[in-house]
Amino acid sequence: MPSNKNASIRYKILNECFTTPGKQRWTKMELVERVSEKLFEGGVIQKAGISERTIAKDIHDLKQHWEAPIKCTNGRYGYTDPSFNLEKTPLKPEEIKVLQEAFALLRQFPNLPHLDALEALLLKINRDTRQFDLTAQTIQFENNPEVQGLNWLRQLYTAISKREVLNVEYQPFQGPLEKITFHPYLLKEWRNRWYVVGRHQEKNRAWNLALDRIKVLHPSIRPFLPNDLFDPLTRYRDVIGVTVNDRPVQEIVFRCQKNICGYLHTKPLHPSQRQLENTPAYEVFSIQVILNQEALGELYRFGPDLEILTHFE
Repeated sequence: MPSNKNASIRYKILNECFTTPGKQRWTKMELVERVSEKLFEGGVIQKAGISERTIAKDIHDLKQHWEAPIKCTNGRYGYTDPSFNLEKTPLKPEEIKVLQEAFALLRQFPNLPHLDALEALLLKINRDTRQFDLTAQTIQFENNPEVQGLNWLRQLYTAISKREVLNVEYQPFQGPLEKITFHPYLLKEWRNRWYVVGRHQEKNRAWNLALDRIKVLHPSIRPFLPNDLFDPLTRYRDVIGVTVNDRPVQEIVFRCQKNICGYLHTKPLHPSQRQLENTPAYEVFSIQVILNQEALGELYRFGPDLEILTHFE
């Protein structure tokens, strides 16, 4: 299978070459020039182009993974079967199985965006193959359909994709109803509860909104402000949960009774977790995180079996 997006684009260009009316046989150098030209025109590569070695590997991959009937005769490459077209190649049984299993996983979350479109696509494929069982399920995720706010998932996903500003009526657990102009950037799940992270326009800062506390949600005519507040790939690197505050990263040291140590070894509280001490009666661990309510909640839920040794200001 292609290892990257550029490889997939090159395969498509090679397929176009081998199915071009009037010219279906190409030398390797002609293929290099043609593929390089197409990639450059599409802004995929710089003018330097690609190598003959890359083309040779692409041809090998097409033959191995897609069973493309490519043969070199008198120094020219082409399909031995004129009716073959990579874009019309039917799905293999193992590919159908992968799609079936992926859909079975995704359908456990009925409010995910594009799920209806994916099901329609799979049903269309199934009309031709008769190989799908869309009811099959071999893995079950924790999923509570009674969790409130999931009905906003699709609308929020669409707003993020289309870069739309939202007018939100939001009811905190404590305090009056708030009316917020919100620029959504990221959807995030924590312990079966969903949050949308974005810019609170009135405060001009990154803000979390819990979906189960959103009361009204509709588009705003205000211009969308791009995300220059945080990097989604690193924002939650030093936290447990979804709350990022102004505290610095700090070391939290805690002592655990032996009966819960196995749990902490197999499911660390945070990727930074390290063992500091190991005795017959207890073990001592540390994590490097920004202290927030979620981190404290994770520590306190072990009750008397876990003692926090760090003093908090």
